[in-house]
Amino acid sequence: MYLFFPVAVYAIFVYLLRKSQAGWRDSTLCGAAIWGFALFVITELLSISKHLSLWPVVISWALIGAGVYLASKWGLALDGDFRSEQISAENNPCDPMGFVWPAILVFFFLAITCLVAAPNTSDAMRYHMPRVVYWFEYKSIAHYAAVEYCQLQMPPFAEFAMLHAFILAKGDRFVGFIQFFGFLGSAVAGSVIAKSLGGSRYVQAFAALLCSLLPVAVLESSGAKNDCFTSFWLMLVLYGGLRFGQKCNMFWAVISAISMGLSILTKGTCIIYSPVFFATGLCCSGFNPKRSIRFVPVFIAFIFFINAPHWIRNYEFSGSPLGFASATNTGKDFTFQNEDLSPAGILSNVLRNSALHVSTPVSQVNRYIETLFRFLIRKLGRDPNDPVALWTGTTFAINDPSLHESVAPNPQHFGLFAACLGLLIYFRAWRTHRSWVIYGLGVAVSFVAFSALLRWQPWHTRLHMPFFLAACPLIALVLEHYAPKTVKAIALFLFMMASPLVLTNGLRPLLFAGNIFDVPRIDRYFQEHANLRSSYQQLAENFETGFCNDVGVDSSLNFLEYPMLALLKPGEGKIKLRQMSSTPFTERLGPANPVPPCAIICLGCAGVLTKMEAYKDYSSKVRVYGESVLFSKKALFGCDVSFVSGWYNREVFSGDKWIYWTQKEGTIQIYSDKAQIISIAGEATSVVRPNSFEVTISDHKVYSHLPLENFSFNVSVPEGQSTVTFKSELPGSATRNDARPLALGLWNVSFKVAGSTRSCLLHF
Repeated sequence: MYLFFPVAVYAIFVYLLRKSQAGWRDSTLCGAAIWGFALFVITELLSISKHLSLWPVVISWALIGAGVYLASKWGLALDGDFRSEQISAENNPCDPMGFVWPAILVFFFLAITCLVAAPNTSDAMRYHMPRVVYWFEYKSIAHYAAVEYCQLQMPPFAEFAMLHAFILAKGDRFVGFIQFFGFLGSAVAGSVIAKSLGGSRYVQAFAALLCSLLPVAVLESSGAKNDCFTSFWLMLVLYGGLRFGQKCNMFWAVISAISMGLSILTKGTCIIYSPVFFATGLCCSGFNPKRSIRFVPVFIAFIFFINAPHWIRNYEFSGSPLGFASATNTGKDFTFQNEDLSPAGILSNVLRNSALHVSTPVSQVNRYIETLFRFLIRKLGRDPNDPVALWTGTTFAINDPSLHESVAPNPQHFGLFAACLGLLIYFRAWRTHRSWVIYGLGVAVSFVAFSALLRWQPWHTRLHMPFFLAACPLIALVLEHYAPKTVKAIALFLFMMASPLVLTNGLRPLLFAGNIFDVPRIDRYFQEHANLRSSYQQLAENFETGFCNDVGVDSSLNFLEYPMLALLKPGEGKIKLRQMSSTPFTERLGPANPVPPCAIICLGCAGVLTKMEAYKDYSSKVRVYGESVLFSKKALFGCDVSFVSGWYNREVFSGDKWIYWTQKEGTIQIYSDKAQIISIAGEATSVVRPNSFEVTISDHKVYSHLPLENFSFNVSVPEGQSTVTFKSELPGSATRNDARPLALGLWNVSFKVAGSTRSCLLHF
């Protein structure tokens, strides 16, 4: 498998660092930073010449691996770069493996989830995965014509990694592992940070376990968003700050600068978190400002070099390196920045964000807590639902415990962090553990800064992930030092609380009805949008015949486009996809002289006259599937079925069941794009008994004396038009409740191409 190449390069980086006397965790983290930088360079360079495809990517990784391996033969003089100035307290007699095995168990089940499940969160469907597909199709990460601006302006590094996984695996099978390894790396970083702050191996293992049991991270780490991946780079920033403060040399300056640059390239919130985390690491390590100042150009150079290409693309697109201030570029609606930066405004937003993590399992109790927070916010002279401080269309509320990754609270970790800050104050820890106090204050400042600068959103729980992961080393240190008897009980409690999240994820469950093993992978894309599944799948089935391999997708009326893209299997390269929708800001990003595709999928366009007019050149054949429309330049594709004569109006019953009645015989017309065998199945009934029926095709009798029961038979149809007639062998009769003469009734008849899952389009 081609994924071997980037994995092998990472292994070489780790091997090289291990040869330099680095510990396995230091090697793992520093190797990830160097590997991430290589990923960025490969992606940007191949994009310039539009060669982001399988073999150029494989060759690029192979060349880097070969070069690094040859360099490793001479070794690097890094022996002194990995010796921490902080001496760990190794006098704790407790066995750390009691914390290691539960963490391993958690990650084992999460890895299974990643391997089996499909991307299915709404954000992934709207922009995380569509941008990956279109980059793959265009062989470039350049901005393209689109309506969903998040596909263009959002920091892209997590999707860079997903793109490489998508290209090398020829599909999205392994894209979930980007988040998974981000979460795993964060736990490793948490243990090393605890070590740098003086924690024993017991404390380090406890810190890693705390990270691995963070509810929102457990839920999100098997999906296709970017918060776990973001948190990993931020944990590296914190770790790099600690080590750079201790060593103050070029190696740690480069590692820290790369981590900061890649974090900012991964998510916009890192512009807030990253400098606070790095400053926290520096201050905890007692750095020397005079020795450190000479490395400032290194930080500026790496951060700018890593982010400049994306900033330039954004500036050309929107006039700002960061993109539009609004997610939709619609004035003050859906803007990210909090407009109330007064002390009272900041404190009220801190309360709003804190309230997201104080929920209990009892909904009524949560409503009382919510009322209390509303009271406190009003005491500050602010409206809890102040539109200048809240995301457009939302109202302040506390989230109940949830198995959904977007809104799951983290009450246990929030409570533990608050309790640990209280213990540090109560025991006047600044006298004996000054670095712990500085670290705790730095992590708390990151939460305050985040709350101050960004509008409150009910799904901020996942955006707080870096704060909670950074808090885990402090929680482990403080509890082990001031309340050692509680450590094992707390670890057991957290493990019990996290286990349902691991096994019964609301979007990707391992257990019970609807689990990822029972539900086909193709259906899992529609976990949050089951109403789209049938129409999307029926539409996509048309392309199994190969009638068109150049398809345009218009998602301007329905942004949930990735399930449709996934059904067309873009990774296999049999169908070329392009985005057809655009706005005045993005239409210039499309090709100068585009060749019209042979078919267009217009999501959400059914009944929209403006779309029918826009694609009038594709009027040869128009098919409607639920809310979506398929336009084609070809006169026929697949097969169409219509009830044309001899039938009464269709009767519809509960459960989407329907029946067609005929007095004696009814004709069904079939259009087929080629000669093929059509499988017809359903159930026949009658008001006169005993009865049977016969089937003729184009006036040639093919079946006779068929009984009234479930039936399934095949008919051979030629290219073009043919007719199938169902004829009752007895005349119809009226019933007590229906004066019509009824003879033969057909229940829920289906028409499929024999030997495939492709259904003919049924017109009523």
